[in-house]
Amino acid sequence: MASKYNLQLMRELARQLRLSPRQQRHQQMNRLEHFIQDARPGQEYPENFVVYRLTMYNPPPSNSSCEGGELKADLITLLDELSGTLDLLPPKKSASELLTLDQIKDLYDISRRTLAEWRRSGLITKRYVFPDGAQRSAAQKAHVDAFVASLGQGPMYRIRVPNETQRRLILAEARSLASSGKVSVAEAVRRLSARLKLPPRLIRHAIRSHEMDNPE
Repeated sequence: MASKYNLQLMRELARQLRLSPRQQRHQQMNRLEHFIQDARPGQEYPENFVVYRLTMYNPPPSNSSCEGGELKADLITLLDELSGTLDLLPPKKSASELLTLDQIKDLYDISRRTLAEWRRSGLITKRYVFPDGAQRSAAQKAHVDAFVASLGQGPMYRIRVPNETQRRLILAEARSLASSGKVSVAEAVRRLSARLKLPPRLIRHAIRSHEMDNPE
């Protein structure tokens, strides 16, 4: 996510928090995650309240406020950036369930523009250092699935994922197709889409999701 903030207050706070001691940055990340869940678009949040939620410092009351939608987007940006200063390693118990931004884009068959909109709207990511030494933004697959399930019906959110019955049917047919001979993924998707009368997007999602859940 580009390092751009909607609100001047958040730009200033970002500069301050990046300079905090390491232990404090861990605490601030926890506060950020809780505040992201609480922030509501359309609601106004006094600037002194925002400062207090993130730093536990209570400045003098201010007449200025932050709109909830812009604030939420900035909080998500700040969480991702702040995590990048801590050299976080993927959680051992759920490392295989982390999805990088490219994996999210491919799994849900969405554009980079839509992915950026998802992140502004509430998809939380953190930066982790992966085994190859590269630092990448990523999210837990369960969190991504929950976010997708919560989406509305606007043009930026037109996405379908297979339900459990469709998923089982797709995977069963995919196994049958694979056993019949070597077939490319693209060809398999085309054949399954025609056979099952389902959009190619749902076929790709089911196959990719299964591959991520069963890497062996």
